[in-house]
Amino acid sequence: HLPRLSICIFLNRCTPVAILRYSLFISCSMGALLFTCDMVAASAIAAFFFQASGGALAENVDPRCQPASVHEQIGRILAVGSITVLVGIIPSFVLSKLHQRDFIEDAQEDSK
Repeated sequence: HLPRLSICIFLNRCTPVAILRYSLFISCSMGALLFTCDMVAASAIAAFFFQASGGALAENVDPRCQPASVHEQIGRILAVGSITVLVGIIPSFVLSKLHQRDFIEDAQEDSK
């Protein structure tokens, strides 16, 4: 049962698969837009942080700016990744809050 359960959880939580699934609350194109917004925002923020923090160092940079060990590099990557995820969620969160479908009851059917 564990492999089947793992596959079911993956298919329910995997964003590219969830985009293709029918939903009453959000259209496929809006789901694709939110997914693209997540990916582009995260990539842009990561590129900005790596460029600003020395991920793309110039040739004449001070040697003290370069990470001295593997632990410093991993720490910097984890810090940038965490901040990227947290800040990258904001644009898609704003878009998803602006687009919500609500069900409206028809008053004519209630009166019959």
